[in-house]
Amino acid sequence: MSEKRIYEEIVRIHQTGGAAALVTVVGTEGSTPRKAGAKMLVYPDGHAVGTIGGGCIDRRVFSEVARVFEEGRPRLCRYELDGEIAAEMGMICGGRMEVFVERIDAEPRVVLFGGGHVGKTLAHLCVLVGFKVTVVDDREEFAKRERFPDAHEVVLESFSRAGERVAHYGSPFVVVVTRGHSHDYDVLVQVLRETTRYVGVLGSKHKIAALFEALVKAGLADERVAEVRTPIGLDLGAQTPEEIALAICAELVAVRYGRPGGPLCDSRDAPRGQPIPDEPGPGAEAPAEADGPAEGDAGAGCPSGCCPSEDGPAGSAAR
Repeated sequence: MSEKRIYEEIVRIHQTGGAAALVTVVGTEGSTPRKAGAKMLVYPDGHAVGTIGGGCIDRRVFSEVARVFEEGRPRLCRYELDGEIAAEMGMICGGRMEVFVERIDAEPRVVLFGGGHVGKTLAHLCVLVGFKVTVVDDREEFAKRERFPDAHEVVLESFSRAGERVAHYGSPFVVVVTRGHSHDYDVLVQVLRETTRYVGVLGSKHKIAALFEALVKAGLADERVAEVRTPIGLDLGAQTPEEIALAICAELVAVRYGRPGGPLCDSRDAPRGQPIPDEPGPGAEAPAEADGPAEGDAGAGCPSGCCPSEDGPAGSAAR
């Protein structure tokens, strides 16, 4: 099997989506069926392109491939080609193979419903951190390429087609920041019937409670509705549309890498610095007065701090 086919498949995955595991022979000793550099591409359903030796050795690698798909981390595996493997391959003297298995994924896709103030900044931030971004809005003035110059796609279409749009991308991240909860409902009632990696919606708590009740009445399971992230984003105390977009983007990155999204200094292994003294020591300069607003000047959003209330400076108008 030509390795060109393997490289073509990797390019296709990056362009159109999907996942596979790339298996590469990185070292050999003695008698081995393939030498360093040999490759095989394995899909989640077990279908493979290429081989690193066939028979028993391929089957052994498949078990490691399954772990890589499950855990998302690469693995370095060593195999002694003796016993059953050597007999099947007709080798008189067994050898050793070292194999590296890594997961190949397309760039994660964010489907952003709503091209308002939050959506505009969020699309840009998501592109910067490695997401492919599709922006969907039903208003011509908000679904313009000029407004989202670095988005992968800008789509002018009704929110009633949200389900089709999400299904087209497999298992994307979905962010709902439309201009009103009736449109949020139109999107969510379809999107929640599709496979997604993340669904988040912007809105105040009491409005979201009513929205969730309507979704359950529409036949969606309580468990599926409960998966929706709201208030959306990490708790940064965000107020402005730009800050809200940053909080949402930070949560997307955390979900992408399976991290909780808390402060790194709270990590168990993080070093701890010495406490800052209340008064400067001998010869030390007194700290300069802060130029920013006094404590308590900043407004408060929702209880989690990331999604302001409708009456706050970044409420529904921020969309």
